[in-house]
Amino acid sequence: MPDLKILGIPGSLRQASFNRFALVAAQALLPAGASLDIFELAGIPVYNQDLDKQPPARVVEMKTRVRAADASSSPLPSTTTRCPAC
Repeated sequence: MPDLKILGIPGSLRQASFNRFALVAAQALLPAGASLDIFELAGIPVYNQDLDKQPPARVVEMKTRVRAADASSSPLPSTTTRCPAC
């Protein structure tokens, strides 16, 4: 069992995104005792506070996996002049 569990969440839904490729590359570079599991955002709906008490199953799964991880990495798409969501 790995000593360090990292959860990677690519910030892009595109299958050929560089963010996803970076996480896959990172998996191959991890030292012994560390693991990087990639969680896809596909199926995560736009935030709706009305669903807070009964979130969709995919949201529950993401929260569970984030809590179980020791660390997380979320590479985000960038543009040439600004950071995401700036």
